[in-house]
Amino acid sequence: MPIFLALAVWIGAALCGQTPRGDISSPAPLLIDYRPILGLFRAEGSPDGRTEIALRSWTEAGRSRLLLADPATLHTRVTDGAAPPSLSWVDVEKVFSANGSRAPYFRLRDAARATREKTANSGVASWRAAQRGVWLSVDLCPSKKPLDRWIFTELTGDRRSPLPVFLDVSGRWIADHGDDFAWLIALESAGHMDVAWVGHGEEHPYDPRVPYTRTFDLTPGLDFSAEVFKTEKRLIAAGRSPSVWYRFPGLISSPALVDTLLSWGLIPLGSGAWLNKNESPRDGDVVLVHANGNEERGLRLLERLAKDRREALAAGRWSWLGQSDF
Repeated sequence: MPIFLALAVWIGAALCGQTPRGDISSPAPLLIDYRPILGLFRAEGSPDGRTEIALRSWTEAGRSRLLLADPATLHTRVTDGAAPPSLSWVDVEKVFSANGSRAPYFRLRDAARATREKTANSGVASWRAAQRGVWLSVDLCPSKKPLDRWIFTELTGDRRSPLPVFLDVSGRWIADHGDDFAWLIALESAGHMDVAWVGHGEEHPYDPRVPYTRTFDLTPGLDFSAEVFKTEKRLIAAGRSPSVWYRFPGLISSPALVDTLLSWGLIPLGSGAWLNKNESPRDGDVVLVHANGNEERGLRLLERLAKDRREALAAGRWSWLGQSDF
């Protein structure tokens, strides 16, 4: 393994504060037959005739439910509805390319697919936006330490609009930090944050005794579907809509895992600037920090970045970018 990659993997594991692997009880037993699908959905009586992509279906309290994604905005939502007829990705894309332009969702899928051979940091790590700024992503790997609430308070305190942020949550972190999870939801509900809830693995395993190609989501025998879908179910049970993104634990993946994610309608979220590794962010980068109690230095660098950009932010010359900026 190249030295820089080995170091990156070691740092990632250390920051996650990984606890020993073990069973996690079912996050949402009332979500029955939760499964990936692919079809088109148009709400009955919709005034704008908006068509969305159906990505998941399940039964909840006797009702058929769907997870939908808007390929123009990347926003997702949960609604009542039966699973639509199954289509191929080719057919789905034809529907949204009828006017001659491809929706951002499909262009991002292409960009992620182009990185599939990379073991480290595959996915969308940077993107050319119409305005200057960066996308902020905050990892919440399993940890015994409490949430670093101060950084969220610092970044949202004097804003007049919600702070766009990718919150990359592991199922184990949610299970072990119910109060912190509820605090983040309350911050979002109060309009202080515009959150894209990103799955970051259910158990998020890490074993320092083996090569990086045999841990994280590459752990032999790991049920990758459980890693993805159990955390989605946790988010839905909490009233959140899982986003179209997934962040690989340790930023480590394989071509097969990337292909599987794409087949489920998800896009791997990479990192253009991991602050704790002294990677300086450039405009259009996805910035990565941890707020699980294990990355104080990275958060202080984020705080400094926010202070350095405060004047430009107020003048509209720089932005914390959101999903619509793709």
